[in-house]
Amino acid sequence: MAARQGFTYQDHVAVAFYIAMLSDPGLAQVWCETEDDITLIWERVTGDTVEFVQVKHEQFDRLWSIALVCAADAATSPSSEAQRPTSLLERSLDHDRYREPCSFRIVTSWQLHPGLRILTLPLAHPRRCRGDADLESLACDIVARAERDARFVSENGTDADFWVRNVVWEVRESLTAVENANLLGLDAYVASQASSLAYDQRGELYTKLLLRAKSAAEAPYEPDPARKKLARIKLLEYIRVE
Repeated sequence: MAARQGFTYQDHVAVAFYIAMLSDPGLAQVWCETEDDITLIWERVTGDTVEFVQVKHEQFDRLWSIALVCAADAATSPSSEAQRPTSLLERSLDHDRYREPCSFRIVTSWQLHPGLRILTLPLAHPRRCRGDADLESLACDIVARAERDARFVSENGTDADFWVRNVVWEVRESLTAVENANLLGLDAYVASQASSLAYDQRGELYTKLLLRAKSAAEAPYEPDPARKKLARIKLLEYIRVE
C-alpha cells in the first residue's frame, strides 16, 4: 500500500506506538510533540517511567556514527556562554530533568555504523548490561567525543555515559516500510480480538490513527495539553472493533 500523502514519517512512527499501546498495557500514554518528538509514558510496578523519542528522517551520505550523534548543529553558536543542547545526544539527554526515571529512544530511517548497533538491542538484553566489552567500548568512545569540546550534563546531573546505557536506537527505514509494518501490527491486534477487517476498513482505520497523530502533533500545547496526548484507554475506545 502506498504511503498516504500529507502525513510525515513522524506521524507514521507515532502510529507505530499507538498500535504497540493497543497490545501492551504497560504503555499507558503516547504524547506527540510535547517534551520530545514523541513521549511514551510507561506504567511499571515501581511507578511511572518516561521514554523520550527523537525521530530523524534525514538522508545522509554516510551511516549514523558517533561523530554524527555528538555533532553540534551547524546553526549553533559556539560563543554562547549558556550551555545549551546542540547535538542529537545533548537534546535527548536534556530531557532528563524530571522526577520520574527516564530512558531514550532514537528512531531513524538511515542505517547505523556497526559500532552503534549494540544500541539497537533492548535495554534488558544481556549485552546491554554493564561490563559487556562492546557496550563499554562504545560508552567510552561517545563520552570522549561528547566531552571533546564541553561536557553536557542534564539537570539531573547525568551525562553521555547515562545516555548510552539508557537509549534504544531503532532503524525503521522508509515511510512506506513503517506504514507496512504498522498495518501488519494492526492486523495482528484485530486478530487477537477474534475479529477481522476488510482491506478498505483497515485502510480507513489506519488513516484515522494517522489523523489522530497528525492532529496531536500540530495542536498547540495551550490551552488544552490533553489534545497532544492519547491514553491507552482512550485509544481502545477510539478504534474499537465491533
